[in-house]
Amino acid sequence: MAASSKKKSPSQISLNDSLSVLKGIGPQKAQRFEKLGIETFRDALSFYPREYEDFRNKKKIADLHNDDKAVVVSRVLLARLGAGFGKKRTLHLLTEDDTGRMEVLFFQGSFLIKQFAPGDEFCFFGKVKVENGRVTMFHPSYSRAEDASDDSILPVYPLTSGLSQKDVRLCTKSALLHADELGETLPKAAIDSAHICSNGYAFRNIHYPEGNDQYRAARYRLIYEELFCLDTALAISKDRGGLGRQGISITGGYAEDFVKSLPYELTGAQKRALYEILAD
Repeated sequence: MAASSKKKSPSQISLNDSLSVLKGIGPQKAQRFEKLGIETFRDALSFYPREYEDFRNKKKIADLHNDDKAVVVSRVLLARLGAGFGKKRTLHLLTEDDTGRMEVLFFQGSFLIKQFAPGDEFCFFGKVKVENGRVTMFHPSYSRAEDASDDSILPVYPLTSGLSQKDVRLCTKSALLHADELGETLPKAAIDSAHICSNGYAFRNIHYPEGNDQYRAARYRLIYEELFCLDTALAISKDRGGLGRQGISITGGYAEDFVKSLPYELTGAQKRALYEILAD
């Protein structure tokens, strides 16, 4: 993918723009996003978090139990490199809060060592092992303590090598500024009867929930829409079969005309699905 010669701020981007036009996303990172199926900001809207860092429920080190997954705010005491060679070396942090100490272990984390200066406070989110009073958190996501408010809920996305949560959050936040431009994709009758939220509201609160109720409303909307589309497709298929009709033969020309008539651009995944249908 060629990089745009002119970079844009989040407010200037279009949902159909390549990620590489955004300040902070170069061509190499854009290629790494492609491995996740994300080519445009429209794709980023549908790249949902796998879990969330809930800063409303932070835990103290002394209150952690084995196999807990938690947000812990602690101060870095020491950072050192461990076993391995080059980029494969582990990074060990010794951290503490007012209740105890915790080791934070990053695999292949040698490149991170400059980010953790003694005395700096971080919010760490990950799974912990507690054994004989020793607390260890393995390869957590993290952010500076001053960057996370006590009522924030941050998304945690699936990643690929070379991308960080910060990179993905930058792209999803930029895309969400334009979520309302999508318009509505469900019939008004279905929206009214099911009492569901708007498209833009659903995307904003599936990525960055304002609270538990808002998250549930967003999730309900997205699941409802997926089932609505599936049910509609099955009904059409059943009706066609019951009347003894044959399937419609779709040629490339007709498909291209149909795609051009849509008021929006297909996502990368939708384009691949269309190519597979035409090739079948």
